[in-house]
Amino acid sequence: MKPTFKSFKESNKDLFASYNEGILRVIFNEVMNIIKSSTDMNFPMDTLIRMVNTRLNEQKIAVLNADIPIRSVMGFLGRHLGIVEDSFKNHAAEARKVLWSSLARHISDPAPFLDSLYRDITARFAGDSIVSTKDAVIFLSSCDTYRSIPLEALSDAVEALFDFFVDKGLITDET
Repeated sequence: MKPTFKSFKESNKDLFASYNEGILRVIFNEVMNIIKSSTDMNFPMDTLIRMVNTRLNEQKIAVLNADIPIRSVMGFLGRHLGIVEDSFKNHAAEARKVLWSSLARHISDPAPFLDSLYRDITARFAGDSIVSTKDAVIFLSSCDTYRSIPLEALSDAVEALFDFFVDKGLITDET
């Protein structure tokens, strides 16, 4: 069964009690248009929210907390179309290889640091709306776990992981 706005409305009565139906229809249609124009069925939620917000702004539509209905639409469509919300976790194995490669240029055995460094870096990236690689390096260098890693190695690792996640669309590079 093809997902329709009508079926979305019927399954999201609470959302429709909080938001105007016309605005929800525009959001639903924008998300559908983005999905239809993509060949990938793996969507980073933050990227999708930015895209929909940009399209709403272009139409001079202001929506408070627009991420709420956008997430609802994606949840609904995901169940019907097999769409997966992309996340840092989806790329963990590949990201650890990026870390390994970066750290191996500076230290002889990066293996003991990979899991904790990946977890700590992605926590910094995911927890902030604006990602600062410099702040992440300062944070990591203050952790006892990483005191034996040269500052340059930490910096290279953070930059490498940042670039990796920018390439995956999970972080936007707005420098």
